[in-house]
Amino acid sequence: MEKAGIILDFEKGAGLENTETPGKKDVTPEPEKPKKRTIYPDISKSSMEELKTLLADAVSKEDYERASEIRDEINRRSS
Repeated sequence: MEKAGIILDFEKGAGLENTETPGKKDVTPEPEKPKKRTIYPDISKSSMEELKTLLADAVSKEDYERASEIRDEINRRSS
């Protein structure tokens, strides 16, 4: 262990100092709430120009799941 540069100090109380600020309690963070699913219009009825605009908008909002759906619709029409 010493060769690896790891030093263990097992003396009484070593490294067990209280690092909490007096008066503050341990606060457990709240779990993340699930994101609400946005209801989007049916893209199958959108024009190619609208799809391209929707795709650019989804990417700019980092909504990659929606962007992949729009990309897939564009690819279906292009085939």
